[in-house]
Amino acid sequence: LVAITRRLRSLFVNAVMARLGGDEFTVILHDVKDEKDISKFAKKIIVLLNQPFNICSTWMTLSCSIGV
Repeated sequence: LVAITRRLRSLFVNAVMARLGGDEFTVILHDVKDEKDISKFAKKIIVLLNQPFNICSTWMTLSCSIGV
């Protein structure tokens, strides 16, 4: 969860991010002009989280789902 949080923070400069519980996060974006902006952010999150994580010298991959 810490590694995921670090990656998400690197992606969002002007956003509010919170962990809802378990493995659920929420991101509130500011200055969104239209739904295309939201789609771009969602794709960036998926690409970012699909990259392998090195946790205690073990490489791990995960998947994510996004609801808008």
